[in-house]
Amino acid sequence: MVPGRAGEDDCAQAFAKRLVRPFAREADKHDEHLDPAWVAVLARLYLPARFAFHVLQMTAPAIPPTPAVAAATGAAERFRATILA
Repeated sequence: MVPGRAGEDDCAQAFAKRLVRPFAREADKHDEHLDPAWVAVLARLYLPARFAFHVLQMTAPAIPPTPAVAAATGAAERFRATILA
């Protein structure tokens, strides 16, 4: 929190609460009309996949971008020309 901006932060938090509150009330009732078989499928497939995809999202910035195929092919051609010359 930045000193002197407490009023703005409080206002933003109050706005966010007002924005989310109706959806939070409906979320408790959302699963009631779903087929129990579908809920079981979601529990078995969606929830575990959610964590795996989160790991991919968090580690993606640490992986350097791979070179374009054309650049790799050009480097291979230069290497081959050097070896055969």
